Amino acid sequence: MIDIQWYPGHMAKAKRQIQSDLKKVDIAFVLLDARVPFSSMNPMFRGMLQQKPTLYLLNKSDKVSADDLNRVMHTFTQKEEHVLPISATTGKNLSKLVPYALNMLKEKRDRDAKKGLKPRPIRAMILGIPNTGKSTLINRLIHKKTLATGDKPGVTRQLQWISMHEDLLLLDTPGMLWPKFEDQDVALRLALVGTIKDTLVSLDRMVFFALDYLRHARPNVLKERYQIEKVPVDNVALLDLIGQRIGALQKGGDVDYDRVMQRILHEFRNDKFGPVMLDTLP
Repeated sequence: MIDIQWYPGHMAKAKRQIQSDLKKVDIAFVLLDARVPFSSMNPMFRGMLQQKPTLYLLNKSDKVSADDLNRVMHTFTQKEEHVLPISATTGKNLSKLVPYALNMLKEKRDRDAKKGLKPRPIRAMILGIPNTGKSTLINRLIHKKTLATGDKPGVTRQLQWISMHEDLLLLDTPGMLWPKFEDQDVALRLALVGTIKDTLVSLDRMVFFALDYLRHARPNVLKERYQIEKVPVDNVALLDLIGQRIGALQKGGDVDYDRVMQRILHEFRNDKFGPVMLDTLP
């Protein structure tokens, strides 16, 4: 089995630029996908942000259950890390973002005020891996559609400053992956939520991973979605059943596996199986 790797040249360049520009900002916002909150954490970010106040934003938090979200939040707070669940699509908790950042920087701003320095907008940098919703979030915050968005990873390429609030000036950065996935399950989780280009991962590998997850975590959803009485342990047998149920058949009555898998992947990514938590939680 070929290992999944993806580290385009523009990402290496972006890392150097980010490291250079960090000294220009007061705080860093790290955007994570709440369905894969640990897998979507670029391990390079922690090293780069050691000396910088950091707020982790759990985007797409409306796509996970309340129990799973609470456990993720608890994991961060146990480490004394700041975390805020949001949804760039629905606007959930976006009104809390600037007040939260201001509170994190209150001591520094009070010190500046005592020195006679006039208050200025917070300078923040936003980081994340591809396709976690950075452009959608920024567009939502500024109430305009000024940045390119899409469901394909790697849309944002250039660093850019954005004035989005009287108290916040934001430096956008390109989505950045790390050079090597030591854990291939991490790569598959990211592929399933669209962070890694589909051309780099075989369709059957992604779909089998999704079916294994659903069989273990939400077997009743599979039964209800495809009207199956018993979910087979074997993925090919499961594809056969689903293919029959949805009518994905070739001439002669054989199941069209490619069509079935495309359907499952599409439905998985479009929340047809309900709340999803692909990462293992403590």
